[in-house]
Amino acid sequence: AMIAEIHGSQSLRRDCVLRHADGHDVDVAVTISPVRSAAGRLLGLAVVAHEAGERIRRAAEREREREQLEREVEARTQELRTLNVQLGEALASAEAATRAKSAFLANMSHEIRTPLNAITGMAYLLKESITDAGQRSQINKIERAGHHLVEIINSILDLSKIETGKVALEAEELSLDAIGNDVATMCGPSARSRGLEIRCDYAPQSQTLRGDATRLRQA
Repeated sequence: AMIAEIHGSQSLRRDCVLRHADGHDVDVAVTISPVRSAAGRLLGLAVVAHEAGERIRRAAEREREREQLEREVEARTQELRTLNVQLGEALASAEAATRAKSAFLANMSHEIRTPLNAITGMAYLLKESITDAGQRSQINKIERAGHHLVEIINSILDLSKIETGKVALEAEELSLDAIGNDVATMCGPSARSRGLEIRCDYAPQSQTLRGDATRLRQA
C-alpha cells in the first residue's frame, strides 16, 4: 500500500508497527524512496526502517500535554469569563447605587437648602434687632455656623446633581411674589453685606402659572 503511494521521485515516510521475530510488536519509522535511472525508469525502491518507539512515545506524550494544556487554558478562560461577568454585575450594581444616592440627594436639595437659608436669614434679621452684646454674639455664632453648613450642603448637592446627569422639573402652581419674597429673604443678608439692596416689584398675576418653584427660586 505504501509503495503504491509513491509518485515521481518523492519519498514516502510512515510510522507503522512490525512484528519482531520473537513475537512482540515494534514501532518503526519507514522511509521508501524510488530509485530511477537517468532516463527516469524505476529501477527499484530503497527502504529504510528504524525503531521509532521512543520518538512515537515522546510525540504521543507531547500531544497529551498539548491537549491537557488546551483544557487548562479553556478552563481558565471560562473562569475569567465568569469573573468578568461577576465584576460587570458588581460594577453595574455599584453604579446603580451611586445614581440612586445622587438622585435622592439632588431631589432633596430644596428640602435642605430652603430651611437652612431661611435660618441664616432670620438669624441676621434677629441680630439687627438686638442691642445686647452677649445676645448678638450668640446670634453671630448661629449665623456663621448656618452659613458654614449651607456651604457644605451646597457642595454635596451640586456634586449629586452632576452625578445624576439630569434634573426633573416639577409642574406645580407658582406664586411669583411668594418666590420673590423667599429669594429676598434668603439673599438679603449676603446682599447687604456687599452694600446692595434687594427690592421686589410684582406685576399683577392675571393667570395661573405652573412650573418648578424650587428651581426657579434657586435660579
